[in-house]
Amino acid sequence: MVLVIGLIALSMTIRMQPLEYGWELDGMDSFYNYRVLNYLEANGLQSYLEWQDDKVWYPEGRNISATSQVAFHVLSAILYQPFGDAPAASNNLLDFTTYEFAIIFPVMIGGATTAVMYGIGSKLRDWRAGLFCAFFFTVSVPILVRGMAGWFRSEPFGLFLGLLALFLFISAVRNNNDGLVETWRNKSWLKLLAGGVVMAFAVSAWGGALFFIIPILIFMLSEGIRRKKHTILYAYFTVIAVAVSSMFERSTLQWDDFGGLGLLFGTVVSCMFVRVSRKISIVFIVFIVALIAVLFILFYGTELGTEHGLNTRYVNAVLPSFDRNPIVESISEHTHNNVMNVFSHTIFLIPLTVIGAIYAIKKRDSMAGIALAVGVVGVFVGFNYIRLEMFLS
Repeated sequence: MVLVIGLIALSMTIRMQPLEYGWELDGMDSFYNYRVLNYLEANGLQSYLEWQDDKVWYPEGRNISATSQVAFHVLSAILYQPFGDAPAASNNLLDFTTYEFAIIFPVMIGGATTAVMYGIGSKLRDWRAGLFCAFFFTVSVPILVRGMAGWFRSEPFGLFLGLLALFLFISAVRNNNDGLVETWRNKSWLKLLAGGVVMAFAVSAWGGALFFIIPILIFMLSEGIRRKKHTILYAYFTVIAVAVSSMFERSTLQWDDFGGLGLLFGTVVSCMFVRVSRKISIVFIVFIVALIAVLFILFYGTELGTEHGLNTRYVNAVLPSFDRNPIVESISEHTHNNVMNVFSHTIFLIPLTVIGAIYAIKKRDSMAGIALAVGVVGVFVGFNYIRLEMFLS
């Protein structure tokens, strides 16, 4: 426990380094989110949901709740309450102004995420693995670049929620190996429900959190192919995640969008595999799943898919050769990553990646399977898209 607290303190200390040069927000998006935080504090949630900002996007103005990360804005405003300087809050921990809170927010979230990373490593293996996970998160350059003091943007908070949802899912998976009856008794289904709710908020807070769904979906399908009966319980996670996402005006995890539809479809298929006769070759099943996945991606990688609300930024992270929108392509952080950039940021992780992948393949259990899925997806997505470079770590 002392080591974990020390890593949390180290994580926050590193992220506070920019404060040596003054308490300032970093970049345009941080100022926009700060302005929204002020609006929420002054006018409340209902007014925020109805806010048509006439100071931008002339002449129509901007529908804030339909074009912003609602979960990030609302939850950050809630978290501000114990620390704020509002006159009615005389028992606040610190008298932070909204500006000061916005600056220090990524530091606090970074410390919380370090604790979550320890939990994930502990569940996947043991406390030693948890310490390694927390340490590498603490010092990882791609994560630090988008999580220092002043970076009041969606990535740190969305990453925290996405990893918290993954932790809850892994906790449920670890308990599910005891069978359906024992799984019901040990309440792991509650963890699946809680993980689904948190994942819905994560995707609303940061669109990049959607890529946490891919390793979870791969794991579900692998468990279904191996005909593990407890695979059916993973439907709890899927249903609640998609249902809660429907509360938000902007979320790619809704049932009629590519994220929600893919998760629902994959869960149904994995549950069907549990009931498939053992006489059917697993190779044939894998082939059918791969064919369906390719057709799904190709559909959403066309203009027809784009017309159905597809965000071309995220398609390009999965399909690097996808013909992108010129406006999206003009933004520097939407470009492809390069080998030298990846090596300079993650050189110390590369040997450990190879060792971990070999170990997971040899281990061949549920925990090793989900760790391998998370690692492979993270490397692929982070290598293809600079904005998602955080997943490399």
